[in-house]
This record gives sequence, C-alpha cells and structure tokens, in this order.
Amino acid sequence: MTILEEYKGRLNNSDCEIITETHDVTVIDNTDVVVAGGGIAGITAALSAARNGAKVILIEKEGYLGGYATGGLVNFAGRYQDWYERVVGGLAEEILEQLKQDGAAIETEYDVCKEHPWLAKEQNWKDKYFSNTEGLKRTGVQFDTEKMKLLADNLLSKAKVKVLLHTFVTGAHQENGRLKYVILGSKSGHFAIGAKFFIDCTGDGDLAALAGANFEKGRPEDGKMLPVSLMFRLRGVNVKEAIEYQISDYGYANLIKELKQKGELNIPHSYILVRPTVYQDGLEINGTRITNIDGTNIFDLTKAEIELRSQTRMLEEMFKRYVPGCSKAYVSETASLIGVRETRRIIGEYVVQDKDLLDTFKFDDVVGRATSHIDIHNPEGSGYDIRPIKAGDWYEIPYRSLVVKGLDNLFVAGRCISASPVAQAALRLYLSVFVSGQAAGTGAALCIKENVKARELNIRLLQKTLILQGVKLRDDIIEQTGLSK
Repeated sequence: MTILEEYKGRLNNSDCEIITETHDVTVIDNTDVVVAGGGIAGITAALSAARNGAKVILIEKEGYLGGYATGGLVNFAGRYQDWYERVVGGLAEEILEQLKQDGAAIETEYDVCKEHPWLAKEQNWKDKYFSNTEGLKRTGVQFDTEKMKLLADNLLSKAKVKVLLHTFVTGAHQENGRLKYVILGSKSGHFAIGAKFFIDCTGDGDLAALAGANFEKGRPEDGKMLPVSLMFRLRGVNVKEAIEYQISDYGYANLIKELKQKGELNIPHSYILVRPTVYQDGLEINGTRITNIDGTNIFDLTKAEIELRSQTRMLEEMFKRYVPGCSKAYVSETASLIGVRETRRIIGEYVVQDKDLLDTFKFDDVVGRATSHIDIHNPEGSGYDIRPIKAGDWYEIPYRSLVVKGLDNLFVAGRCISASPVAQAALRLYLSVFVSGQAAGTGAALCIKENVKARELNIRLLQKTLILQGVKLRDDIIEQTGLSK
C-alpha cells in the first residue's frame, strides 16, 4: 500500500469536494539527521546520532518527549533482567538506571504467568518456556512518567540535539530515491527542514509514507489492527491488596465476566492489567479497549478518545465497589496520549517474520536483541494471544528491517518497523524499541561519516560501534567485529 492508496480508500467512503491548494514552503534549517517522533524510539535515535557526531533535529507533535512512556502513562519496561542476564544493554540500560539513581524508578519482579494465569495454565507456559528458571527472577522497571520527561529533556540538551515540540510531519520531498526535506506543520505555519539522513519514529510511519514508502496495515486476511486503549491512573488505593487480587484465582477476569453478565459493565475486554506506580497509593490501569479503530484516521481517533474516557468511569466504579483495597479509589489522571498499538508497518529491506521471533532466529546483521513476548490483543473483541520467548534465549532485530526499501537515506524505528503483524506485536514493546531506535540513530550517523547509502553501511562497523555503546550482541558477532568479549 502507498499513502495515495490509503487516502483514496477514505475518499471513496465519503462525499468530498476537492480543492487544490498551493503554497510556498520555507526551508528554515539544514542538518545532518532529522528524527521525526519523540517517543522512546525517537529519543534513543536522536541521542545515538548526536553522540556519534551528527547534528540532529528532533521533531515531536506533542508538548513533551517520551510518547507512551510519558503521555501514554505506560510506565513499565518489562523483561529488563531476563532470569540469566540483562538482555538489551545500551541506552535502555543507561536511561533506566539513571531513573533508578534519581529515585524515579524501581526494579521489581515480573511474572507473566501471574499476570495472565489462565493463559499460563491453558498453554502450559511453565513447562514449555520457563522450566529451567528455578530460583531465578525476571524483572521489569516501574518508572515515574513525569521524571522520564525531564530526563529526556536533559539528555537531549546535553547531547546538543535541537528539539522542536508542537511540530508535526505534513509532507516530504524526495528526489531520485533520496529524501531531501521533511515538511512540517505548526502554530508558526508550514516550513521545511533539509537533512542528509532521516529517521521515522512517528509510530504511524508518517514520514516514510509521505516520502512514498510502501507499507502494510493490519492482518493480511482482513486488515484489522490491534485494538486501541487509554491508560488511566487510580489513586487512594491499597496497592498490595489490589495486586494480590489480580494474581489470585483469575482475579479481574472472573470479576469482569460476572459484571458483564449482570449488565453492570460494558467494555469489549475480558481482563484488566494492573501495575503499581512509583507512588505508594497508585495503580496504572490497562483495561479500556475499542476495536476497529485506524490510528491514522482522525475521525476514528476522536471516536476512540470519547468512548475510552467513558470506559474509565465504568472501571473506576468497578474498582471502588468490588476490588479489595480500592473503596476510596479515584481516577487522578487519564493518559493525554491514546494508546494506538498498530498502524502502518513500513516495508524495509527485510520484513521480520513471525518465525524469526518464535524460533529465535539469529541474524548476521543483528543490531540488538530482546525477549518481550508477542503481545496480540484481539482485534475483534476481548482477550489476548500471548506467546512467550523461551527462558535463556532471545530474538534478534536485523539492521535491514530499519532501512526503508526504495529510499537511500531513510530509517524507521519503533512500532512502524518493517515486520509482520505478529512480529510487530513484540517489536513495538519498550525494550525492543530502545534497540531499534539506538541502531537507527547510530546507523544514520555512520552513513554520513562513511558517505554511503543506508543499505550500503558496513554492518561490522555498525555492530562494533553499538557494542562499544553497551548494546549486547552475541559472542560470535563480537568476535567478528574484532572486539574481545
């Protein structure tokens, strides 16, 4: 699919009068690297490019950085310590450790079997995936979303990254397969910025699509995408009691089923995921859901925002009336950024396949590894399809999946990475996003130094640079770069 085909599909479903608008666009700056999107992928891409010698401009449509890790209230980075070791390293470890040192994060035990007990039992996760983990722990990092905003500002300022907030991508200008300018919209009007290399970290693949890249959306059979959610925060809670309720006797799943049968609850979900905040009386709630939403369509997004806020009210009442430790609970905050899990997946030089993750395939052009499970929320209603990665193993992210096919100087990172729908359901999660962002930023800076196209970059040079930056790669790759373990 292309951006024109996407637009035509929408126009065919409505009566639209078309006008032609032309205007001049001023080029206000030229730089080495432009990063579009300031979520986790964008932050790490911009930092990596700048630390490797590039002049960087970072574009973000919101008034803050961090994306879902801040405005989305998704305050948990899971599989940080994966039983045997920290799997990812690099900027993921640097940022999470800095938050811990600042008193803005805590590392806690993470047990996916307790979070989803019915799936663990039905699919025999313990024997199938985790049988050799006796006495070992898996952890995640719970962090303060506001402190994450401040840390992102400080890190980028120190790296001399120029940040433009309240600015969004509206177009792209490319010539002969090379992107030359990104066109931006803002309260200050339309303008353009030129660069030698670009990195699309918008989540929706906006820059790549506008530049003419091909992309896919949704499942092959029907085009349906993962449902959309809105995180919210409860305060006034006895956190210990609420968490214990979640992991006892199927907890929230049984309660939701019962309340739906009574007609007291109307949400298209069968379960609620609850995690503590860094506050003593707070919970982050992931329980709202709406299906058949296209996160690149403003009409769908408007519908979702209104419906999901309504669901938070229903869930607040449910917690107050039925959940232990929550009789005085109240919604202190709903996320300012709606939780879109999947839209465009940009076609790269390689499309990561389902089996690459499920079979933990190892790539020669690996740029990082992760163990986040495949996390498929049912596009048609309630429920999950969760597929864990076997303990002691990991899957790898190949460099080619970050290089946009047909364009010489454009990378993608984050949830719009080149991947199948199933693979994207794991690669969109935080620690995988840290990996793709750092690799794309480092790759862009090295391409400029070496004066090569993205697809021509010496992979051993990139891998060596990533290893020296703390990224964890397997032993045989370390040896091939000329470094010793």
